[in-house]
Amino acid sequence: MSKTTLAKARTLALTFPLLLAATTMACVGADAPEDAELAPTPADTASARLDGDGESLAPTAAASAMTRDNSAPCGDRTLAVVHARSGATYVFCGMGNGKTGVLEELPADGSAESVLDTYTTPVELLRAVAPENTLLPDSLVIDVERGAHTRAELEHQPMKPVTLGLPKAPNPATLVESYYCANPAEFGYAYGWNASFVPFVEEFVEDYSDCSLHLWYTGASGPWATHQRTASTYQVQDDYGPPYATACAGKEHVLSCNGSTLFEAFRKETPSSDWTTSLSYWVSDGGIATWKMYASDCQGTSDRDDMRYTGSSEPGASHYYSTIFIKWLGGGFCDFK
Repeated sequence: MSKTTLAKARTLALTFPLLLAATTMACVGADAPEDAELAPTPADTASARLDGDGESLAPTAAASAMTRDNSAPCGDRTLAVVHARSGATYVFCGMGNGKTGVLEELPADGSAESVLDTYTTPVELLRAVAPENTLLPDSLVIDVERGAHTRAELEHQPMKPVTLGLPKAPNPATLVESYYCANPAEFGYAYGWNASFVPFVEEFVEDYSDCSLHLWYTGASGPWATHQRTASTYQVQDDYGPPYATACAGKEHVLSCNGSTLFEAFRKETPSSDWTTSLSYWVSDGGIATWKMYASDCQGTSDRDDMRYTGSSEPGASHYYSTIFIKWLGGGFCDFK
């Protein structure tokens, strides 16, 4: 099993297992961290691609045939859809077992900046993006905080999503969708290792460079018509135990160009379980959507589910994406929050 070295910027040099993508995986516009010695670098070794993982330039018929409805992107697990004053859209979804999924879509006119990583909990984010002077129902806050109900509870009490605010149409005079689509390297910097994935890891630990990082990630890849990434495809070997095939937390960014892209997330709790849909969301032309799976813990004993992210652009459209799966974090010097 392949490994790559993550250098520690102190007096010790630690080797961290980090399984990366096969050499055929494009890393167009991949992030170039300011402190490069602290960042994982893609290895030149091949890794197995299971269950159809990879990318394709050929569009699928499914993307053009599906009804485009973003009213409840997580189905009966949708807690709230919030249209912020900035023009951004936020979707809060209860995944159960202490996990909350949040989607943020930034409009193509550049009117909104991402605040997804500004707040370390989904409740803080909900309060920040809700329309001004909105009194949030206590039940909604509790569900967002604890990852909502278990599957058994859902069968008896389906959720009814709360919609807050009004959608804001992008300003056609200031559309900037061509900027990131024409400059994928800039998308890679803005949504890559330093700007996005390090803050994500450090939601769990004080300083990621103090920790043994067991994760898989890719920089900005594309343009593609379809892509799929599955956590269990990229196993990370623990020196003292079995592979941790699944993930405690995950995050993916999708930039849609020249049309819309269906962005979906799936999960399953055990290898024998069926895949269930966590998210099904249409990213608008020029929009940037981020799906973030919050978790209460990412230590070795934390709850882990298999996760899968896919993107399918409509005919004539394409998309770029970047992904991270955090398998688990640890190490003798790691200070958890």
